[in-house]
Amino acid sequence: MLLVTGATGTVGRALVNRLVAADRPVRCLVRDPTKLGDLRARVQIAIADLAEPPLPRAAMRGVETVVHLASANRDADGATIEEVVVGGTARLVAAARAAGVERFVFFSALGARPWARPRLLRAKAVAEQIVRESGLRATIVRPSLVYARGDRYLQTIEACARGLGFVPLIGRGTARYRPIWADDVAACAQRLVALTSLPATVELCGPELLTQRQFCAAVLEALGLGRPLVPMPWPLVQRALAWSSSLAGDAVPAPDEAELLLESGLCVDSTAADVRSLGVEPLPVARVLS
Repeated sequence: MLLVTGATGTVGRALVNRLVAADRPVRCLVRDPTKLGDLRARVQIAIADLAEPPLPRAAMRGVETVVHLASANRDADGATIEEVVVGGTARLVAAARAAGVERFVFFSALGARPWARPRLLRAKAVAEQIVRESGLRATIVRPSLVYARGDRYLQTIEACARGLGFVPLIGRGTARYRPIWADDVAACAQRLVALTSLPATVELCGPELLTQRQFCAAVLEALGLGRPLVPMPWPLVQRALAWSSSLAGDAVPAPDEAELLLESGLCVDSTAADVRSLGVEPLPVARVLS
């Protein structure tokens, strides 16, 4: 039995669909099972909020492998980023150890380190340490910028292009990423949980090294929208997002989410080698969005 957290997210949903199609027994740890849609009838469900102890004991019954995808890149619903990412991971690790779970796959992020600028990357670094010191057979998975058609970032790019007539770049637009499609990440996760021996660390990167400007340009081209890309200083973007997200809630990226786009640590010196070693050929952005 596999336990998947974050199953209603972009990567989680793609992974669960793959596992179910392969007849793997899956249990999804979710706050709101209705968000699973049609998958509800095809998986086991454990209802819990990682930010709030305790986790239900039944969640870990019969589980051999935990795939921990759940995260938070903004404060919401009375829980901070740190409460979900650090506290939630600590609670999940403790429950896995108590239940005798054999393997733990934790999804972190490239650039996770204690001195990183974005809060999420600092929280992920602490959570990585918790997983490493857990005594479980664990793998740390570090993806670069993960994207999918219709995700919040791509929706924001389109909304700005259509509503403002231009797309703001955060900072100078020179931060670099190796964007990887969410379905390619899910394919890698599926291959990982099938391995007899888990690697200690896996870095998941797409085939292209792109700046923020180049990524936004690729999205606009796929949408057929010729709009200018306008660099904007981070303090101005931060204030604008703080104001708009206070009015529109989750429909608008929060400053903590946008700050990740300033982070070239989401690139580092990685390549797509780890992805290809898992038998997955990552698709370029234009191919995914075409």
